Amino acid sequence: SGDVDAAIKTLKGALDRPALSKQEIIEINHQIGAIAELAAPAEAIAAFERILAEDPANFFAAARLGHAYLAQSKVELGRRFYQQALSAGHPDAMIM
Repeated sequence: SGDVDAAIKTLKGALDRPALSKQEIIEINHQIGAIAELAAPAEAIAAFERILAEDPANFFAAARLGHAYLAQSKVELGRRFYQQALSAGHPDAMIM
C-alpha cells in the first residue's frame, strides 16, 4: 500500500501544477483512479468524479466509477454511472 500511496501523492502533486490543460487534468486523474482502484477505492472514486466534473461525457471515467461503486456494493450508484457511460455514445459501450 505504501507504493500506491506514494504514487497517488505524486500524481496529486502533479494536479497542482499551474496551467494544466483540461486533457492533462483528465489524464492524471485516470492514472490516479487506475492505481487506486483496488488498494484505495475512495481515491479511485474521487479521481473518476473529478474527471466527470471536467468531462461529463467521459465514457471510461463513468464506466470505471460504476465498477468502483459496484465493488463497494453500492448498486444504485453503480447502475447510474454505467448508464451514464452507455449514454456517452462511445464505441466501447457495445462491450458493456
